[in-house]
Amino acid sequence: MGILIMNITTGKKIKAQRIVIYGVEGIGKSEMASRFPDPVFLDTEGSTNHLDVSRLDAPTSWAQLMEQIRWISNPNNHSFKTFVLDTIDWAERLCAQHICQHGNVAGLADFGWHKGFVYLAEEMGRMLDLLTHVTDNGINVVILGHSHIRKVDLPEESGSFDKYELRLEKKVAPLPKEWADAVIFCNFKTFLVGETKKKAKGGRRVICTKHHASYDAKNRYGMPDEIDFEGSPQALYDAIAGHIPVRATGQASPQAQQQPVQQTQQQTQPQQQAVVNPAAQQQVSQSPVQESAEACRQRSRPTTQAPVETQPQTKGEPTFYTPLFDLMDTCEVWQSEIEAMAVRSGHFPEGMKMGEYPQDYLEHLVGSWNEIFELIKQHRGQ
Repeated sequence: MGILIMNITTGKKIKAQRIVIYGVEGIGKSEMASRFPDPVFLDTEGSTNHLDVSRLDAPTSWAQLMEQIRWISNPNNHSFKTFVLDTIDWAERLCAQHICQHGNVAGLADFGWHKGFVYLAEEMGRMLDLLTHVTDNGINVVILGHSHIRKVDLPEESGSFDKYELRLEKKVAPLPKEWADAVIFCNFKTFLVGETKKKAKGGRRVICTKHHASYDAKNRYGMPDEIDFEGSPQALYDAIAGHIPVRATGQASPQAQQQPVQQTQQQTQPQQQAVVNPAAQQQVSQSPVQESAEACRQRSRPTTQAPVETQPQTKGEPTFYTPLFDLMDTCEVWQSEIEAMAVRSGHFPEGMKMGEYPQDYLEHLVGSWNEIFELIKQHRGQ
């Protein structure tokens, strides 16, 4: 019988952190997350428009959001040290739309027996698994979310009480709290004054870091129960900075290290890109951050001898389904590849253009994007 050798380590391990920050609207969650090391935002709701930060294109489908996280999870693609999902409740909306579209129902409740909400929790769990892969590769993950008040009944007590929780479906809400190393609740501290007719006073912003009957919170850093956030968006990061690793920028390629500068230029001066030959253009690999959706629209149009952006838009030119368009942009998939796949699958005859596809087929492509993209990649390898 062989001897089993176990590897035992001791001491603290500094690793990329998984942090959930939630709270009421307008309290400054995005500004707080922007203080983490070299962040890039996946802004699903446009809450970072007032901040000078790097951001990915807002996803228009669940499949695109998952592809963007996969791209972030590879540290060779970029030099960012923190990934910020802003916000998880808006991401949940995209997830619900994806499930309903895939199941051909109008809402999650239409599945019956609460199966729709089970599917939602399973798919959101897959997203958290993917975010774990991001942290495993040395990139911190910060998830932002809104709060709402929910009635809570304790099994050992009669009656109920109000509690702040993440604004997610009941089956989904526990998942990010269990997944995270720290759950931070942000709120305006309010006091009731007066003996008979109470009046609310206060409104000072505070960061709550430990569990309380009125809200969910936790941390593994030994932080104080409450941190004053008023006038100091840096306060939270300063409290946990010693536990946040800084990934060496040398892990990314030289091209990726220049991305933050390229992104800043894109925000101020939109890129004007002429597409003459899609086959030649495909050889120049660009990240989802570098290439604009407009560039993808231009490359997806029929090729002519003159640059596409100088061509006047002709009457009857097909208008493409935006979520599919954004997925093609993110995954660098070409119109000709979609059309060839549809012909190989026997869905449409050869020569039929993507702009002629019916709406339900375009929605099918988005809802089944993982399978569609795999078929395209397999054909590329032939």
